[in-house]
Amino acid sequence: MAPPRRARLLAALPLGLALLGGACAGRASAVVELSPGVFALTQHAPTAARAARLGVAAAEAHCATLGRTMEPVRTEIGANDYRIAFRCLAEGQELILSPVLGLGP
Repeated sequence: MAPPRRARLLAALPLGLALLGGACAGRASAVVELSPGVFALTQHAPTAARAARLGVAAAEAHCATLGRTMEPVRTEIGANDYRIAFRCLAEGQELILSPVLGLGP
């Protein structure tokens, strides 16, 4: 005999919540190297603000795995995505803030 509908729904609830939680967390593309020393990724999330926070965190984490510090080169915010191009600077390496961001000399 098949389990009652309520029991089937309750059994599927943990899987549904796990999938929903993953969707809310956002997803990022793989980090790609655009040119020597310049990397990029695209982060998707339910809101642009969340995508930006997660995208910066992903770029910082990538550079941290190399023992370096992240410096943004260019960013672009969409409705629910964030694109960032960045460099990973070695300790003591001078920041060269991008003129695109209006922060350079």
